[in-house]
Amino acid sequence: MNSSSWTENILNLATFLTSIVSLFTLNELRKQRYLANSPKLHIVSKKNVISATNKRIQNIDKELPIKWESEFLKEITGGFPPMYSIPLNLINIGSSPALNVKTIWNYDKEGREKTLNIFNQFNDLNLGMKCEILNDSSLRITDQRVRTDISMQLMPINIEYVFPFSESNKESEILIPYPYFLIIAFNLSVLSLSENSHDLSVPTLYAEISYYDNINTLYKETFSIRCNIFNLQWLY
Repeated sequence: MNSSSWTENILNLATFLTSIVSLFTLNELRKQRYLANSPKLHIVSKKNVISATNKRIQNIDKELPIKWESEFLKEITGGFPPMYSIPLNLINIGSSPALNVKTIWNYDKEGREKTLNIFNQFNDLNLGMKCEILNDSSLRITDQRVRTDISMQLMPINIEYVFPFSESNKESEILIPYPYFLIIAFNLSVLSLSENSHDLSVPTLYAEISYYDNINTLYKETFSIRCNIFNLQWLY
């Protein structure tokens, strides 16, 4: 092979390698630009939104995990019975606004039934009320005078936009679905008023969040939200 052929082969190889490097560099630039202009949503709980105490005990360890404090609750709607829930913070840790944000909820329904069965066992806790699951989406609460049907459907939440987290844009507030809040409330009732230890648990709440950036790219995030209620034996 003469020298001109060697030279031509070397030039062709150099051209090929240059093309590969250029393509890699271009892809990296696109990736960096994509990341620099992407929203990123995250769910965080408010500090001490849930902690624990037993109302029959005066001296209690401050480190106990669960306490239902009314100042952390938000009223959803007026009327009877009043409806409350627990607020969470939805923050954007990305660099561009998240648009058309939709949150879809889901949870373990077997855990819900277990909680209501425990609640129905304690006359001193439920004050004569009984809870009955009518179907997959409805709960009936009955006492001596009033019968109330409550929807157990976890309704989605829609938010127009969530701006990136900053000093001027802190977070957007979302409420835990009321049916899931009822499960927490029933568990806390048993924990707060019963003198005995009970096998309590709150089913995991799942939040699937979908949203778009300013060039209409779709993003999806899934979060698991746990409310830990420990099996505590109270000491007098």
